[in-house]
Amino acid sequence: MEWTARYSRRILISVMSLTFLIGTILAFHQGPDLRYRDEQEWSQLSANLVQLDRLTFDGIHSTTLRPPGYVWFLYLPQLFHPSAVVLRVYNMASLLVAQVFLYLLAIRIWSRFAAALAVLMSLFYPVLIYMATLLFPQTLGASMLLCILWLLVGSQSLSLRSAIAAGAISGLLLLAIPQFAPLGGALVLWLLWKRSTFRRRFVYFLLPFVLLVGGWCARNYAAVHSFVFISCNGGANFLFGYSENSTVNSGSYTDITRYSDVGYTMPEGQMDRYFKSIAMNWIRNHPGKALYLYTARLAHYFDFVDAPVSGRPGATTSEKLAMYLTYGPLLVLLVARIALAAKYPLSQTEVCLAGLYLLDAFFASMFYPRIRYRLPLDWLLIALDAGTIQLLLTRVLKRADVAAL
Repeated sequence: MEWTARYSRRILISVMSLTFLIGTILAFHQGPDLRYRDEQEWSQLSANLVQLDRLTFDGIHSTTLRPPGYVWFLYLPQLFHPSAVVLRVYNMASLLVAQVFLYLLAIRIWSRFAAALAVLMSLFYPVLIYMATLLFPQTLGASMLLCILWLLVGSQSLSLRSAIAAGAISGLLLLAIPQFAPLGGALVLWLLWKRSTFRRRFVYFLLPFVLLVGGWCARNYAAVHSFVFISCNGGANFLFGYSENSTVNSGSYTDITRYSDVGYTMPEGQMDRYFKSIAMNWIRNHPGKALYLYTARLAHYFDFVDAPVSGRPGATTSEKLAMYLTYGPLLVLLVARIALAAKYPLSQTEVCLAGLYLLDAFFASMFYPRIRYRLPLDWLLIALDAGTIQLLLTRVLKRADVAAL
């Protein structure tokens, strides 16, 4: 443990270098084309932002269908008309940033040993590297989430500068992944309850957050003449999850043409409200099935791979095995830490990390499940498990020393 702690920074640099090398090889291996429709849309929006200075799909009408945060992130490489491979390699930078803040957070909470262990665990969780080579906002979201927690949760005192930075990054995180809104609200309530320094600095945290999120909502109103909170694809996602053709895993492959043929002719804000109203009416009329879908998705949140559905290929045997061998131990360590809480009480920070992870399961299950939506929270699981391993090793070594006497 002492050796690992002493060379923790070198371990971090080595892990980051190896991560980038593996990710770059994988980015080139995936070829010159963007495989998924979401990747194509993010690339299209960011390219149009560079060329036309606004978010638009068709070059004519402004859109609120996608949140802007990840589009802004892709703005810089789009200035140079990059290939798909270059965009993938650029996206890898957010994975390296996530590793840095995972390291810093673990040091602040536990020790350099736990920090080195945490970054090593991130390397041996290959789905994180794979996700970083796809143009999805989850890896960027993970890096911002870890930074926010490092600023707010891991420190005993909160400076004015840290409060402002945390508020700004929280706003950017929400503008990249709006689904973090309920989880962010829960974190703020917990901080207001448990951290007196956060209560004193709350206004400074709130100001940049409101300016960023409120400013974008004002932009949406000007663009579509209707109030849209960040983006208006939530209604469609809700309807995919709760309608007569919805299954536990069908997700965006659910047949909603009965409603989309009408909804897609509406202005974006009106379409979003229309889809939400249809889904809510279906839930009210089918409470039993809606409850079944929700509870089944809640269980699926902790699954290893996405279940196959018609129109979407399932995971290969090697992918399933990799997730069993990597995500499985993370879950076991979480259960072990909770089981040990009676003998070794959880710290406030451990309660926060475990609470955020479990709460996200309840919030995410309101829509439809995808493993990639969970991955930003898996970083918190890694941080929590690194502390658990340190606790267990410390107790084992202490007993060995006592026995030696």
